[in-house]
Amino acid sequence: MSSKLPTEKAVPGEQSRRVLQAKGDTCESVMPLGHRSNLPLLLYPLSFAPPLEAPWLSPREFLLHPWVLHGVGLMAIMISSATLPVAQLVQGKYWLPGINDGSVKDRTEVGVNTALYLLSISLVMLFSYFTWFYCFAKASNILIEYIRIKYVSSVISQDAAYFDKYGSGEIATKGTTELDTIDKGFGENLGWVIWLGCYLIAVSHFG
Repeated sequence: MSSKLPTEKAVPGEQSRRVLQAKGDTCESVMPLGHRSNLPLLLYPLSFAPPLEAPWLSPREFLLHPWVLHGVGLMAIMISSATLPVAQLVQGKYWLPGINDGSVKDRTEVGVNTALYLLSISLVMLFSYFTWFYCFAKASNILIEYIRIKYVSSVISQDAAYFDKYGSGEIATKGTTELDTIDKGFGENLGWVIWLGCYLIAVSHFG
């Protein structure tokens, strides 16, 4: 009586891997199946970013790395979210009391100083808003390019049976839709969510 050993569930691309290995290719030369990461699901797309190079080895690659861009954008968000509460604090704590008391000269000085303070805050607000918009949008675009390369590489390494089950139109549509969702989610939308949280913290602190 012969007993059959349990067979493993077929994985798309596994047959191609075995054929390549049978021809003498090593495991290192065969593209691994799928992309795995220890990051939580919410941060999973960030795992597609390349390794972070040292800034003295490649300054441009370091500055254009998605993690660095998101970090710079996060600092700019914290600054921009605090500008409105600070402007309200200047008006309420400095300008209003200053124009109600004192001589005409004192009130004029308070008005001029307030205008300078608000102008400085406005410039900081403008620069910080531009910085985090640019950084998050740029980081998202770069991240999407790496994900697209991984996606296409994974698709072309599949067996013919995979394409019998999933048509090329379905693969292209699904990839485009999901990449567009990730692009928006890790770009401007993520920035606005963080900005709102920082703004609420700033209002509760300066209020």
